[in-house]
Amino acid sequence: MSPTLLGGRRHEASRTQAIISTYGVLLTVALFTAAVTPAVANASPPIVQRGGCLIADVRTGPAPSRVPLAFCDKYPAADPRGISLSASSSFLVPRLAAAIDIAEKRLCGAIGCAIKPGTSLRLIYYADHSVQAYTASDAQSVTILISAALVDSMLSTVTSLIDDLASIGGSPVTDGTPLRKWLEEIASFSGKTCPSRFRPPFGHLTAEYVNEVVAVFALAMYTFAMSHELAHIKWGAACETPAGADSPTIELACDRLATNHNDRDEYGAPVGFIIAWMVVLNHLEGLLGDSARNLGPLASLKHDGPPLLTFFPARNWTTRGNALLAEWERICVARKGDPEWCPSRAAKAYMNEILALPRPKPCQ
Repeated sequence: MSPTLLGGRRHEASRTQAIISTYGVLLTVALFTAAVTPAVANASPPIVQRGGCLIADVRTGPAPSRVPLAFCDKYPAADPRGISLSASSSFLVPRLAAAIDIAEKRLCGAIGCAIKPGTSLRLIYYADHSVQAYTASDAQSVTILISAALVDSMLSTVTSLIDDLASIGGSPVTDGTPLRKWLEEIASFSGKTCPSRFRPPFGHLTAEYVNEVVAVFALAMYTFAMSHELAHIKWGAACETPAGADSPTIELACDRLATNHNDRDEYGAPVGFIIAWMVVLNHLEGLLGDSARNLGPLASLKHDGPPLLTFFPARNWTTRGNALLAEWERICVARKGDPEWCPSRAAKAYMNEILALPRPKPCQ
C-alpha cells in the first residue's frame, strides 16, 4: 500500500457511500477523496529501526524522548504476520503519524492543542504480539508506543467487516459472513489445542478495494487509538474522571472522549468498526487466557495469580464495546437523528448480536 492509494478514486466513492449511509459509521465520503493523501504525505517523519521497533520523531523539541530503547532489542524485526518491519515502515509509520495529527485536530481543534508546541513527540511501533498502547510524557516530551498486534488486529477487523458490508451492497448481515466466520473460528478452539496464528478469512474483496477503501477505514481506526492516547494527555491521565476512579472507568472515559468530537472535520471515528474490533479482542484474549499476560511488556508476569480480567479489568472489551454503542446512540440523539451520525437499525442489531457472543474459554 503506497501513500497514494489512500486517496480513493471518485468511482469508488459511491460504493463506499453505500457502506457509510447504511451502516452509519460516522465517516463522510470526503474521507475517500484525494484530500486524504496529503494528510499522510505531510506526516512522513524520518524512521529509524532498532531491533523490533520502528522509531519516528514526529515533532522535534529541545528535549528528546526519555523512553529507553533497550526493550526494542528483545523483539524480532517482524510483525505478527511475519512481515519484516523494514518492508512495512514506508507505508505504516506515515499513517500512524498522520493519525496523531488527525486525532489532535479532532479532539480539540488544532495541532498543538493537546501536545503543546515545542514538545518533542516520538512514535514507537514495536513488534509485540499483544495488543498494547502506551503514552509516556513529561513537560517537554511525549512518546506514544503502539504494538504491531494492535495495528494488525484493527486492519484485520476492518477488512473482514467491510467484506460483510460489501458482499451485500453495504447492508450488514449476522450469519455466514467473514467477520462472524472469523469469530466462530476463534471460538472453535475454546478449551482445545491453541492454534499457531489467526487470520481473518478475507473473502472476495479485490486488492484494489482493500487498498483504496480498507486502508482509509484503517486510518480512521488508528485515529481512534491515537485519540484515546491523546485524551490521557489533554484531559489528564484519568480523562477527567473523579479522584479514585478505577481503570475501567478511566478507559471508558477516554474511549468516549475519543469518539465524541467527530464534528471537527471529516475524519470521524468509525464507531461500528471499533465495536467490532473490541469483540475480536474479547475473543482472542479469552482464548489466550492467562497467557495473554505473558506477552511482550507483560513477560515478567507469572502464569499463576489472578485471571487476565482480574489483573487488567480495563481489558473487558465487551463492556467497553457496549459503552461505545451507547455513546453512538447518544451522539445520534445530539444530532437529532441525522442518519449520517446514527446507527441504522440493522447496524445496531448486528452490534448487539456480536457483543452478546460468549467469551471463549482458554485454549491449551
